Amino acid sequence: MDPAFVPAHLTAGQLHLAAKDPGSALKDFEAAVGADPTSLAAATAKAMALAQQNRLKEAIQFVEEALRSGPRDTGFYSLLGGLYAADGQKGKASAAFARALEGDPKNLSARLGLASVLMADGKDEEAIAHLQAAVKDRPDNLTAVFLLRSLYDRLGRPHQSISVLEAAVKANPQQTLFVLTLSDLYVSVGRYEDALGRTSELIGAQPDLAVARLIRGRAYLGKGDARAALRDFQEAVRASPKSAAAYFDLAQAYLVLGRKPESEGAYREAIKLEPRFDLAKRSLAALRGETPDDRGDLQEIDQLRALISADPRNVPAREALARAYLRRRQMPEAEAELRQLLTLAPVLAEPNVLLAQILLSQRKEEEAATYLAAALRSNPSHVSSNILLGGYLARKGQREQAIRLLETALSVNPNVPDAKFLLASLYAESRRLPEALTLARDLQRAEPKSLRPWLLTGALLIDQQNPRGAIDAFEKALTIDANSVDAHRGLGQGYERLGQIERAEQSYRRALAIKDNDVISLNNLAWILSEVKKKPDDALPFAMKAQQAAPKLASVIDTLGWIQYRRQAYGEAEKFLTQAVERAPTDAGVRFHLGMVYAKLGRAQDAVSALRRAAQLDPKLADRENISQLIKDLGS
Repeated sequence: MDPAFVPAHLTAGQLHLAAKDPGSALKDFEAAVGADPTSLAAATAKAMALAQQNRLKEAIQFVEEALRSGPRDTGFYSLLGGLYAADGQKGKASAAFARALEGDPKNLSARLGLASVLMADGKDEEAIAHLQAAVKDRPDNLTAVFLLRSLYDRLGRPHQSISVLEAAVKANPQQTLFVLTLSDLYVSVGRYEDALGRTSELIGAQPDLAVARLIRGRAYLGKGDARAALRDFQEAVRASPKSAAAYFDLAQAYLVLGRKPESEGAYREAIKLEPRFDLAKRSLAALRGETPDDRGDLQEIDQLRALISADPRNVPAREALARAYLRRRQMPEAEAELRQLLTLAPVLAEPNVLLAQILLSQRKEEEAATYLAAALRSNPSHVSSNILLGGYLARKGQREQAIRLLETALSVNPNVPDAKFLLASLYAESRRLPEALTLARDLQRAEPKSLRPWLLTGALLIDQQNPRGAIDAFEKALTIDANSVDAHRGLGQGYERLGQIERAEQSYRRALAIKDNDVISLNNLAWILSEVKKKPDDALPFAMKAQQAAPKLASVIDTLGWIQYRRQAYGEAEKFLTQAVERAPTDAGVRFHLGMVYAKLGRAQDAVSALRRAAQLDPKLADRENISQLIKDLGS
């Protein structure tokens, strides 16, 4: 025996393998073993040659005998574990890998082999522990990284996958596969800026790398920049014209941009390239307003059920099944599947949002909010979670919290009109009028043919004491919809503030001709008739109708009470104005009106009390109405 001859025999064996002469190769490897029976390289070559010739049992026997014949490198146990695993002897494989790790805890092949056996046995957490140890020693080992990533994905733990891949990229930044996989994960959890940064570096070095273009395009779509996404998808199609995925993404971008014919063409091309592309088929049917063939959905549901039956912890399969149920409007089944999924992976954002949307459709807002909050704990920048929870908090009156969530959503994707409109409305309620107006202007540019940006702009300009600008906005709204009650009412408010009372009255009457119970138009028209035109009897029917439509609104009750005062019906006036004060105890105008009624009823002490309170609440009103003199006149 001469170990010096081992490399020569191994080289000869490899040459014979290359020449497709496995018999001669095996003889060379046997010669290498004969030269040095302790050589792991020689033993591995012989065992693998036997296995390739379907002589797996002989390979196992050979390695077992080698281990019995004397001390050997721990790699022999790792080799034996691999052979046992290939032969389906999982128990012996686990024991051999464990023996290898006892001798060498850093034996990577033993770690990976044992992890694979554990995965096959469904012992996911044990497998994860071994793979974590492997990537701790070798963070850029492809096999360890992607085995661990596949486990985390199946168990619904994307953020742990991200940590592993970030370490892999740091250890080996030149490995394109790591960067692409990490970028794709960033997109899946809404970290669009991170994805853009990684993929842009790749594209700078490799402009024709289609998969990088697709991932970056999806990140742009997530941020609401469909034009930038379109450019990337077009480049991906140019670089990879046979990619069905590239055409599908291209169709999505066209659809967002409102270019439906191009979208339809791209969907068709994706289906042509991949005839079994069911998602493209469903998307095309939806675009064309057709009912999709549900046979594909039914088949998919059966396949997913079978997969889950075999592997109940398969989170992606459960999510896909829930989505299939949702497409078929099978809400109870979708809800049940999502609840089961979230017991396995409670931090996943998308399933939390899907379940929240189902609950919102059932008017279970409180429960839905808990799932939206869970989604945000996992991903604080998740756009739809921030928007939905922001809307819920706005409805609950928690304005500042709602504003923060909507601001977060729009910082990620500034092109969500509904979120922008709600945020502008909340800014207006908070008297942050310049910020609200900026958003309204943005909406005008984004939705030039939509009514609501102009109505919002007009209302904000009314609040900013700019009636002329408000009138321009409401007139623009009427060019879009001549029967807009809001626009006619808004014109009335603008003209009223300009002192153009006749035009204000006409606008309010036009609003009421379209909607005869519009409360604000009724109330404002009643006020004009009573206070400006001095016709309280004409005003009364409008005020009474407004109060019937909004019986708890203090401003409406106040108007009706004051009109009764003008009509000298002081008993009726007191009844309504007392109600108005109860509903708006800090409204100085309402207190003033009640005080004047008390004076007419001869209740001087009550009148003085009400008038003094009105003066305290609004000193400007006190000066304007000369309340101090009124009090003196009452003999106090």
